[in-house]
Amino acid sequence: MPLASFLTRPAGPASMIRSLWRWQLVCWLAFLLFEQVLFGTFFPMWGQRLPITVGFALALGLWTTAIEFVYRAIWPPAGNPTNFLRTVLFSLVACLPISVVEMDISPHLYRAVGADPELIYSLCFIESARISSYLFWFGTPFVWCLSRFFFLEWTERLRQEREAARTLIASQHRELSLLRSQLNVHFLFNALNSLIAYADYDPKQLKPLVHAMSDYLRFCLEAREEKAPLQQEIDAVGNYLKIEHLRHLDALVYEIDCTPEAAGTHAPIPILQPLIENALRYGLKTSPRPLRIRVTARVEDGHLHAEIANTGKWLPGGKSDSTGVGLANLRRKLDLLYPDRSRLTHESEAGDGWVRARIILPVD
Repeated sequence: MPLASFLTRPAGPASMIRSLWRWQLVCWLAFLLFEQVLFGTFFPMWGQRLPITVGFALALGLWTTAIEFVYRAIWPPAGNPTNFLRTVLFSLVACLPISVVEMDISPHLYRAVGADPELIYSLCFIESARISSYLFWFGTPFVWCLSRFFFLEWTERLRQEREAARTLIASQHRELSLLRSQLNVHFLFNALNSLIAYADYDPKQLKPLVHAMSDYLRFCLEAREEKAPLQQEIDAVGNYLKIEHLRHLDALVYEIDCTPEAAGTHAPIPILQPLIENALRYGLKTSPRPLRIRVTARVEDGHLHAEIANTGKWLPGGKSDSTGVGLANLRRKLDLLYPDRSRLTHESEAGDGWVRARIILPVD
């Protein structure tokens, strides 16, 4: 288990206490090892020195535990930004009492276990030794406080960032679901209008139209994932174009060319349908008869390239009509799923009488 995972857990009173004791265990075991190595030269009787070291570690552990609870009571991590000066001053004040006490009693403890008289004399009367010893006993809890409090603030900041990211992801999922439902409603609305129009024209031919519509409804109701193999939408828009072809007869010709690699690529659903709606709506207004629609999809350089081309001129949908809403929703959907990694473009200046709308997505 990584050390950071061992020392931290999700926010909460119980997890805070567990995190504190893990931190204490790691820090004071390291202190025991460091103290034994540092003072071994002056006080080589390891067996006699160890009980004193363990006692000091326990005292420091209890004191720093009390310090942490006081610190949390005054400045709870949640809602309190990091303040370097505040943390340093609090640590200085909190560590003075324990360092003075340990400095005063350490000579007596060393004398009790039979330490070298010169060591005891230096701790009591030699200024440089006293200063070094005091710095050690003060510096140990001071370093603990600084590292612990800044660690708490760092983990709290990470927790808040995770919560914000989790909230953003949930919001994006809700928005994607809404966008998808809006796109499906527009598709169904247009398809139903086609059925109604054809019922007036030739009721005997409604059966293939209803079958095509049924297949598309199955696609809408069974597809629950944000992404699915592109072949599913290829089949669905094929049914939609079949309905439109039966409605317009010779006035509409279409073809679909999707490579097997592209058909198996997972892509957002739907992404082709709003472009096909746009091609139908404005192609019928601007194209000489018959209106030709060509749907192509391929994978190239790790990206899915999908193109909806139609004869006629580009007339972008307004924000208030269904086609304009569909295109705006599609663009927003791509921005959510592939920020800065997708492209939705159109081209109508090639001079060949075709309008081309292209989508480029990374292949996951």
